[in-house]
Amino acid sequence: KKIKLRQQLIGTINSELDGLSSQITTTSGEITSLEHKMEQLRNEYANMVRFAQRNQGSYQRLMFIFASDDFNQAFKRLKYLQQYSDSRKRQAALIDSTQSQLSNRKSELEAKKNEKTSLRNQELQQKQELEKDKKEQDKVLANLQDREKKLKKQLAEKQKAKQRLDRAIDNLIRKEIEAAKKKATASGKKNVT
Repeated sequence: KKIKLRQQLIGTINSELDGLSSQITTTSGEITSLEHKMEQLRNEYANMVRFAQRNQGSYQRLMFIFASDDFNQAFKRLKYLQQYSDSRKRQAALIDSTQSQLSNRKSELEAKKNEKTSLRNQELQQKQELEKDKKEQDKVLANLQDREKKLKKQLAEKQKAKQRLDRAIDNLIRKEIEAAKKKATASGKKNVT
């Protein structure tokens, strides 16, 4: 019963390990996807920063706005520069958010790997305990079989001794009967039983 329970426990641990392996594979895929996204975001942001540095001076921005043909175009250019600045800020925030997600996923992956290692160690320990239990069971079984042989041998010897005793008693009874017959015959009785 103990061995059966230990085997069930090992089966349960193996099921958990399979589930964890699947989760680790999924999380690894998510990390790869996030790293790819991060690389794209950084490249886009680097291009934005380079563009902003080329057009960084307030003088150049003012020249860009004042070089407009009319007020409407100047307003659109001003809005474009504001949107571009906002877009850079959003891109930076998106990079931070993605970096945070990536860190979280990596932490999850590490935790799952540690859990998997712990489960592997538990499985190994349970297998060792199972092996120990089986050896103990084999030892007990061998002792019982050895004891059974000895008891069977003792029983056979006692049966032989009983048979010898029965034969000896039969012989004594026969001798007594013969002695009684001789005595009766000697004393003159004819019908002796």
